[in-house]
Amino acid sequence: SNYWNLFDFFLNAGGGFYGAKKGCEALHPTYSFVDGGVSVVSSRYSAANVTVTASLHHPAGAELWNATVRAAIGPDSVSDTVVTPPAMATPALLRLRLWEGEAAGAAVSDQVYWVPVEDDKLDWDNSTFYITYCSRYADHSYLEQIPAPALRATALLQDPEHVRVLLTAAGATLAFFTRLRLVSAAGDDVLPAEWEDNYVSVFPGETRVVTVRVEEVPTGASVVVRAWNGEDVR
Repeated sequence: SNYWNLFDFFLNAGGGFYGAKKGCEALHPTYSFVDGGVSVVSSRYSAANVTVTASLHHPAGAELWNATVRAAIGPDSVSDTVVTPPAMATPALLRLRLWEGEAAGAAVSDQVYWVPVEDDKLDWDNSTFYITYCSRYADHSYLEQIPAPALRATALLQDPEHVRVLLTAAGATLAFFTRLRLVSAAGDDVLPAEWEDNYVSVFPGETRVVTVRVEEVPTGASVVVRAWNGEDVR
């Protein structure tokens, strides 16, 4: 949930924290579940020229469609729709990547949306001032059908406070919603831990680099990663 779950009692950041962090990016491509369009949100006080790539993928990771567009966005503003992905007959993953200027090097923003065939249907007739229930929920059962990935993780100690992790999806399957943890020799989470990003999706053949900062990396510590569709990898 994105509500009440930014940090737990032990200062462990939940998925909601990283979702909020992405949503607060200075340059942020966003997908509208209302009209199906992609636009760019800028929190900067200066104009920017950006390149946005939108791609639709089978839940296992294979690319089904892609488009790349360039757009100019004013300061502290939201652009018009820059691209509209086609409607799909089956659930799909929508990946949005944004670069400032040309599409070169690491993207400034890289995020994944799960796009069901039908969205939640809100029961507006029985809505109250504090809650609106769903009369029909979107179908997310495809998440249970994603094959297990061939995920590799390599941890590199940079200094007494930082560990750099390389995540590689070596096979043909996406490593979906991969959680990273730094654990002690006893198996306990090392907290608080400031992950550069977390709950990341690694597409087939790609490598993601994520860094974590802690007060001090304990002797014997290791990194444990687990994709939604996989098992623990050390």
